[in-house]
Amino acid sequence: FAQKIPEKPKVLYPVYDEVGLLTQTEKDQLNQKLIKFSDSTSTEIEVIIIPTTGGEDVNYLATMYGQKWGIGQKGIDNGIVFLIATEDHTMAIQQGRAVEQYLTASVAGQILDYIVTPNFKQGLWFEGVNRGTSALMEAVQGKFKPIAKPTQKEGLSPIQLMMIVFFV
Repeated sequence: FAQKIPEKPKVLYPVYDEVGLLTQTEKDQLNQKLIKFSDSTSTEIEVIIIPTTGGEDVNYLATMYGQKWGIGQKGIDNGIVFLIATEDHTMAIQQGRAVEQYLTASVAGQILDYIVTPNFKQGLWFEGVNRGTSALMEAVQGKFKPIAKPTQKEGLSPIQLMMIVFFV
């Protein structure tokens, strides 16, 4: 396909940052967190940061990386690929069959929409990746609560107020 997936690095850390989005300290912190998680749950989470998908569908590309690089344990299919293409402003989370029951497509979508994207929009790359991976870890352990619509405590959003005014 269009974008050739590079050969798997000889030493593959959980964070593969081709574009230098994260500092070394940030990568070290994430790597430690994800390695510890993999050791305790056997689920491998791989964060792959590339410049562009080269016109390829981001979900397809994430799946291909997972397959070619063998993310997850052999025969168990318990890997998760969190792919970010910085220049395309696009990202995807693809999971192996073994984790799908906990990390559904809907949960993955919520993690991207409600946790990762708001941080990325503010240029908080590390925050987005860090909180996103924490949410993935919670999901795999069955601890992630689907994000309901904002609670009433926060009051009404301007859009909700406008709609109410409009309907009245």
